[in-house]
Amino acid sequence: MVTYELGLNQGDSNDVGMLLKENGVGVDLTGSIVTFSMKNEAGIEFNILCTPGGTVNGTTYTFAQGGITVPFSATHTVNADIFQGKVYAVKSSIQKTFPSNNTYITVKIWEAI
Repeated sequence: MVTYELGLNQGDSNDVGMLLKENGVGVDLTGSIVTFSMKNEAGIEFNILCTPGGTVNGTTYTFAQGGITVPFSATHTVNADIFQGKVYAVKSSIQKTFPSNNTYITVKIWEAI
């Protein structure tokens, strides 16, 4: 089972790069609308429209290589909590979900001090 972790501080605005892969290969997202959706146990949900291209571990990936950026704003990080997230890529009415199995991207919003 693959575990995804992402941590932000309460009130943060941050652009987070991701690389979407299938069978170990970056997915060509050209022409896709990509959204990062996250929800906590209390039912607070955010759907964040992603931008093409993303930097992961110092390497920049194009949209055609599976790179995206999730533009988190202070609105998305206002609640200190744990969220479960998925990325949805829609192209020509066909949706692909990442991760595709029964796991989620775990997003931890740390409480401000």
